[in-house]
Amino acid sequence: MAERLDRALDVIADGYLALVRRSSWTRRWYVPVTAASLVLVAVVAVFRMETSGADYDPQYIRLIVERTMRYGGSYYENGIHNKGPLEPFIYEIAGRLGGDGGFWFVIGVFALVAASCVGMAAAVFAIRSGAPTVLAASVAAMAVVHLTLSNADYAGVLYARNITVALLAIAFVVSAHDSAWTSHPRRIAAVVVVGVSVGLAVQTLFTACFTATPVLIWAMWTRRRDRGSRWPAWLEMPLAAAAALLSAPVYYAATGSWRPFVDGWWVYARSMSTGTGRSLGSQLDLGWNNIFEYYRDRPALAVLIQVWLVATAVKWRDLDGADRSTRLLAGGWFITAWIELVLSQRYSSHYFVVLAAPTIMMIATLVGDVGRRWPTVFGRRPSLALLPLVITIVTVFVGGRAPFDLGVDAASHVTSVDDLVARRDAGIDGRTRVVAASLDLVSVGDDPLLMWTSVPWPYLNFDRVSATRYIWKSFLLGEIYLGRTGPEYVLPGTWDQFEADLDRTAPTAFIVEATNPVEPGTPFEVRVARDFSEVFDDGSLSLSYRNDLARWLSTPVATSEPFDLDPPSVVVAPEGCRRIDATLDPTALLDEPLTVEFGRIPNDPPSASIVLSASADGTIAAESNRIGFAGYSVPVGVGTDPVAASIVVGARSAVVVVDGVIVGAVAVDAGDEAVLVDEPGALSDGADSTSPDFTGCALPTRR
Repeated sequence: MAERLDRALDVIADGYLALVRRSSWTRRWYVPVTAASLVLVAVVAVFRMETSGADYDPQYIRLIVERTMRYGGSYYENGIHNKGPLEPFIYEIAGRLGGDGGFWFVIGVFALVAASCVGMAAAVFAIRSGAPTVLAASVAAMAVVHLTLSNADYAGVLYARNITVALLAIAFVVSAHDSAWTSHPRRIAAVVVVGVSVGLAVQTLFTACFTATPVLIWAMWTRRRDRGSRWPAWLEMPLAAAAALLSAPVYYAATGSWRPFVDGWWVYARSMSTGTGRSLGSQLDLGWNNIFEYYRDRPALAVLIQVWLVATAVKWRDLDGADRSTRLLAGGWFITAWIELVLSQRYSSHYFVVLAAPTIMMIATLVGDVGRRWPTVFGRRPSLALLPLVITIVTVFVGGRAPFDLGVDAASHVTSVDDLVARRDAGIDGRTRVVAASLDLVSVGDDPLLMWTSVPWPYLNFDRVSATRYIWKSFLLGEIYLGRTGPEYVLPGTWDQFEADLDRTAPTAFIVEATNPVEPGTPFEVRVARDFSEVFDDGSLSLSYRNDLARWLSTPVATSEPFDLDPPSVVVAPEGCRRIDATLDPTALLDEPLTVEFGRIPNDPPSASIVLSASADGTIAAESNRIGFAGYSVPVGVGTDPVAASIVVGARSAVVVVDGVIVGAVAVDAGDEAVLVDEPGALSDGADSTSPDFTGCALPTRR
């Protein structure tokens, strides 16, 4: 079998070399073409990850970071976070560099860097196993493409586990790179980098201690003859790792944030472990079942692992010490990755990046075996510079083209960060636009918003931060992800801290979805009932204003002056809201809808509009030209009798209120100066007023 394979490879090699000789005039272009093409693929990957990076947990980390940037304090004082501070720190850098519009673009760049770290580690594995540089570069390209452009759920995101595998890859590369140990200063720096990388990996995710162990032991063994600053490198590495691991507890103890840090990093993390209710035996049994199912669904991967095992066993006697240690590291990393997954007790698809990393390293050693066995095929041929590009293309097709096509589409159409924001905003649904405009009347971006929710994206969609550190209701009810629910999993002092947060932030609005109602009998329900009044409800989502704002919205201002509704026009004052209070006759809307337009005086076309219509059952519905998806209707039943109505215009949005309820809301452009009402027969008894005591709708935006 081996002889037949050798002969087949020789035939392929002869044909390849003949093709190369015929195309010698193109040799000078191989390296530039490959380099430029790989840069383009990297750009495509970043644009793809600008979209895929906004996944579930990354959005939650962004919420913690934005709340920290808004109110100050530590990450743990602004959210329940059961991992180390490195992850939110990276996200804060993205927030400060990219702002609101470019945040996920910067995260995409960071995700590419993390994938490149794993790619470098794979290249080093291949080289240490005998692969020439071009084959090692091909393995690195394969790894990076898989971790950024494949259909795997861990690809194209920057979860905590993507960060930990990147840190372990850095520790391996520095340990293996001889040039990093050639002088005393370099050895000190190398010891620090290796130790800190391992320590931060464990600090970021405590279960990473399993995969970090073989990497650290391998580094200590490989550099056992080198010295660091004063002691042997093998001794200083674990000391540096321990210092990095303990840096967060020491820092938060010194700065006065010890209790919030311990609550998240240790207490809640422990609840995540115990909250599944499984014994060690049941964890191992579940793990075995998941291992079996994982490789049953991926038979090619199972075969590859077996080939690696057989190849290692057959070649073991012929390997030198460095080669053996590298293969032991790959195998140990692989085994401990499964241990980490089993003891984490959760098998979410994005967790498997911890397994993907050592699997890639095992592939790299097999590639090294190929490169060592047939050196004539992989000689110094100029055209071989194209091999990384060929492997990249093959990996894209094997991993699924959809992510690549998405990145190409985004990269080919987006010209600026503003364009990115515009493309993202184009996909916002009508309900979100109506509620966002209603919020903009009483608050500005980054203001506190109280929500009862289990998901992170509403805060980001509405450009608001959580009014309390309990961003999700799960922290108030003791709901453990894929585990039990009970008061024993609620952190001590939670409700007292919840009340203190609300007193400090004084949110102007509260939102809850009909499918996820507030838990009855909780302090949350008591506080909402006491402080908020509903102003909008479309059957799926309810918006409430703080009581004083709800009263202001539904009660005509006492100082109103008579207002001529024909022709109607009101100048918007910059110092406060402007409103028209009137009486609305619903029956008049049966014949012709009422259109309220917002724009500039005197002749510019309207920038936004709200159209009111009525049905025979006395239901009024509002639509807008700015909410997308062919309009979004908000029906409100008011009967056929005349009712109070108001048109309120703020600095960023305008709303139409009927019988104390918001029936329509729309964003208005900066500089809009007038309200124009078409078909005024439905309105009567008009009064125009300012509201100088209410400045919420005239506050300047923070962004």
